[in-house]
Amino acid sequence: MHFASELQLPKTLKGLGFSEKEIALSLGSILGRAIFPSSERATYDWLLQTSALGELLNFDFANTTLDHLYAISDKLLKHKEELEKHFVEAQQTLHGYRSTLILYDLSNNLSFGFFSLTFRGFGKNCEIFDAKSL
Repeated sequence: MHFASELQLPKTLKGLGFSEKEIALSLGSILGRAIFPSSERATYDWLLQTSALGELLNFDFANTTLDHLYAISDKLLKHKEELEKHFVEAQQTLHGYRSTLILYDLSNNLSFGFFSLTFRGFGKNCEIFDAKSL
């Protein structure tokens, strides 16, 4: 819950037109998937049987169905752009730095053998070379 509060997630969802019930379901879905990464069905079962998240949110997930969780996931997806923008801005505010994009050139790949002391690499022209030939 601290994570959601720091990101001002409930306030953001309310600003996007989510009702109190939808905010609780959204937090259940988002936090549930972050804490217990699994399918929506498994997340729903986790919210009902294992988690105390409902108590923290003052919301009884037993009064909902799996279809409600699917519906809230669809609604969150419709607001994906706004939510991603909010998360980037919140991350920059909380951590005090700008986002940086790092590109890696993976066209030169080097892998080590598991059962031998040799390694093989693949150059830009896809030629295979052994360490012994270097």
